[in-house]
Amino acid sequence: MLLTRAVLTGWLLFAGALAGQSVEGRVVSATTGNGIARARVSLFPEGRDLRSMPAGTPAPIAFTDSQGRFRIEPMLEGVYTARYTAAGYCPIPEPGAKTPPFAVTAAGGSVHLEIKMEPMGKVSGRVLDGTGKPVPKADLWLLAGDRWCPPPRCFLLTRVVHADDKGEYALANLDVAGAWLVSAAAPPAWPSPESRTDQKMGWALTFYPGVREPQLAEPVNVRPGGELWNVDIRLAAAPVHAVRGRVLDERGNPAAKASITLAQVYGPKLTQETESDGAFEFPAVVEGEWRLAAAAVRNAVEMRASQEVEVRGRDLESLEVRLASPFTIHGKIAVQVAEGAPPAKPPDVDVVLVSANALPLDSPGGVHPAESDDGELTCHNVYPGPYQIQVLSDATAPYYLDSIRLGGRDASAPDVAILSAAEPLTVTYKTGGGAVRGTVEACGGGHVVLVPEEAALRRPGFLRAAKCDANGRFEFQAVRPGEYLGFAMNWSGPMLTYARISDPGILRQATKVTVRENETTAAEIRAIAR
Repeated sequence: MLLTRAVLTGWLLFAGALAGQSVEGRVVSATTGNGIARARVSLFPEGRDLRSMPAGTPAPIAFTDSQGRFRIEPMLEGVYTARYTAAGYCPIPEPGAKTPPFAVTAAGGSVHLEIKMEPMGKVSGRVLDGTGKPVPKADLWLLAGDRWCPPPRCFLLTRVVHADDKGEYALANLDVAGAWLVSAAAPPAWPSPESRTDQKMGWALTFYPGVREPQLAEPVNVRPGGELWNVDIRLAAAPVHAVRGRVLDERGNPAAKASITLAQVYGPKLTQETESDGAFEFPAVVEGEWRLAAAAVRNAVEMRASQEVEVRGRDLESLEVRLASPFTIHGKIAVQVAEGAPPAKPPDVDVVLVSANALPLDSPGGVHPAESDDGELTCHNVYPGPYQIQVLSDATAPYYLDSIRLGGRDASAPDVAILSAAEPLTVTYKTGGGAVRGTVEACGGGHVVLVPEEAALRRPGFLRAAKCDANGRFEFQAVRPGEYLGFAMNWSGPMLTYARISDPGILRQATKVTVRENETTAAEIRAIAR
């Protein structure tokens, strides 16, 4: 096969650029300082995809030896970032954080990297029923965080594990240190609890150590490399009731063979298909708040419906679930500049619609990313229901996020009803924000957080976080004018969840900060305890 001139040129450039460059280093445990064997080190060209490299380029990957050492050569000149993986360890910073880039040059010789990784934590225990009997094959859900926080305010990191035949479970790779909520549910075949009355009983999703209400759960604190034994959960019993109803299509006709699911935010699901008349029945549903979702394909279009139901004190009869077709939301990213200033190009930010009725574990359709083209927004496959509109990335200075509106109404609340495509979405940025700077004593590489005093704005896009430097200094640019609560804190793993930033114990320790248009505020923010 003849090589094209472009491919030949690529090979020649590649051969000349290698020049014997190398990247070497050591991967060690952050707790012991010992080298980590068989860690994988992968290098990625900054701003480029590996698939764009010239044909024949060796993959910049290495595995560490028994002492944790590695060496990758030859290397192309350029700027790189690194990714590290090792069984039983997680990288520092935490997963998803970007590592600092480094340069490989012909004149610079070898590049040396020293990488620390944290050992993952371990949790183990048993699932017991109300009599203390082990529950084989129980299902468990572990949620990262020390506070309950249902979507769409936040989606907690989740791990799922199953108990063995003895009701024992173990999770050995908790890659986020800190607090976790542990919950468990009995398998469907497990005998129902006994009842002293005529009321039927069932096993509820139960949080450690044995409570039904997630707000009362006791968090389990997992340290890096630490192991917690005997985290036993005793399942709680609760009354059960029947839930009955019908699924209808858009015209009000019965929807036969529609999928109908009854589920809580986390935990087991109840699923069935509707009868020929659209009817469904769940005969034994534990008391609590549930989400009822239906789906059916009609004329190659997936139709959906969802609603919240509360099962309490009696059977639920004659529920009606009406399917709806998806629609497309249009909108724009607008920029308001000072009078007389030239028009500004809209910032490149990520906008998503998060369904308040979505279930985080198995409902990817609950998150709707908006496509952006030169400031024009388009969001496809949106179904009627409540949503939270989130801006997931910060614009660069001098722009700040000012408002999110749907038609003529404010859309910054957690549950915004979107019923049709009639109202356009407008995400507005402004210039002229304020600056906030200061020094935090003993910040020590921690983060400073500015939380809007207005509760509806405590969310991505309006929240601000910055890392302290080695001397405890911090600075924010282009901050939306208004009132904030500021605090500094060290953390590992996910931090800016709604549960964390709205914790009254934390906000009581925060400092009030007033940000004014085009002014710099010197803030006396202090480090606080969790």
